[in-house]
Amino acid sequence: MNIDCIVLIIILIALIIYSIIVPFMEGYNKNLSKKSITIICVCSFVILCIIISKLSSPDSPVQTAQTQNAENKQPVIGSNEWKKNLISELSNDSNILMSKKFISCGTNKNMSDNIGELNDMEYIDNSLASCKKYYHDSRRINRLIKFIKKKSNFTMKRILPRYRKIFTKNLARSLWSRDIYVSCSGAKSTILNFTGYIFASNSNIQDFQNMIQADASNFGFKKATYRWYKGEDEYTEYKLYIK
Repeated sequence: MNIDCIVLIIILIALIIYSIIVPFMEGYNKNLSKKSITIICVCSFVILCIIISKLSSPDSPVQTAQTQNAENKQPVIGSNEWKKNLISELSNDSNILMSKKFISCGTNKNMSDNIGELNDMEYIDNSLASCKKYYHDSRRINRLIKFIKKKSNFTMKRILPRYRKIFTKNLARSLWSRDIYVSCSGAKSTILNFTGYIFASNSNIQDFQNMIQADASNFGFKKATYRWYKGEDEYTEYKLYIK
């Protein structure tokens, strides 16, 4: 409640008290008092409406900003509260690794999101590098980080071969209508193969490679090959960047 509401409430109370004691005042004029009381009632009603309006209105920009600052205030890095929050976040990541079925997959986007999540966990120490000196002596924090890195790396290696096969099938379905055939080969399905008359042109190969480069690398493919018909001995090969 701000100062304006307090002042209005005081005035309202004063008017009410005055209207009550007027009939008992010496020299009381009944006709004049009726007019005064009517005016007091009208004023009281107006003041009451103003008070209700102010109480129901949202906070001012300054008050809102102050409230947001208080809510967004972060604990001091290295403090006990900061360590407690970090342990809570790391424990949540650990629970996700233990409970989430990463092996279950659907669309390429779902699998890509899972890969991104596991990458963030595997390299979690990089994101915390700037504040490592504040938690290096905490056995619990270091134990959680070590578990998250090891578990996420193991999970990634386990799911990527399956993800690559699903990615290939999804891509094959989407390109079939363009007479482009897609398959994967090699150890753990790390080679992505494209076949289609469109790849008789080197410029088409280059354009297509630029289009699939990021996704293919994200799913761990080591190279991509292009032929313009099935059974062709010669093919164009691109090596893909692997993290």
